[in-house]
Amino acid sequence: MYRPVHTQIDEREAADFIAAHPFATLIVAPEGEVQLAYLPFVPVRASDGRIERLIGHVAKANPVWQAMENSCEAVASFLGAHTYVSPSWYASKADHGRVVPTWNYVAVEARGTARAFTDLAALLSMLDALTRQMERGRPKPWSVFDAPEDYTAQRSQAIVGIELIVASIEGKQKLSQNLSVADFSGVLAGLDAEHTASAGEIAACMRALPLKGKSP
Repeated sequence: MYRPVHTQIDEREAADFIAAHPFATLIVAPEGEVQLAYLPFVPVRASDGRIERLIGHVAKANPVWQAMENSCEAVASFLGAHTYVSPSWYASKADHGRVVPTWNYVAVEARGTARAFTDLAALLSMLDALTRQMERGRPKPWSVFDAPEDYTAQRSQAIVGIELIVASIEGKQKLSQNLSVADFSGVLAGLDAEHTASAGEIAACMRALPLKGKSP
């Protein structure tokens, strides 16, 4: 991941980001053939808060898991809020006109070794962790064990578990930190005027930055 210093987030922030944005693009390239899968992951943390493993699943009919039967190197890419930034929002446009469009976003990459698994107990444990993560906070959270046991076992035969042993995690937030205070404020005003969910999310991320734009 290309990460200029001013855009970097530390590993703990990146781990929290994955927990809040669990849906990922999993990328593997066995024998040079790039394959992708889209799936939610459950982070499994060490005692110090670091993510040791990511677990999830794909349909057994999806051939991507076969690349991981004997394990292979993989990248899980997690994308958060993102939106277009118009150069018309920059205060400096009126001063010199030397401005260009860009895209603001927050993203995290987890790299490591991925393997596939089909053991029923491991699959049920993964499904339980996934549903508990996604159902947390609901008035009547659904549990995988709410369904009849034979039905759950039957449906589990149609999936393959994926485990990514994490070697490294890198996070990036590109949020106009390189702009002057005036241009940064202009971007915020422009995003607020968009009235879209993505623009609002990025504006909130920008407002949470410790340094909101740099000195002119």
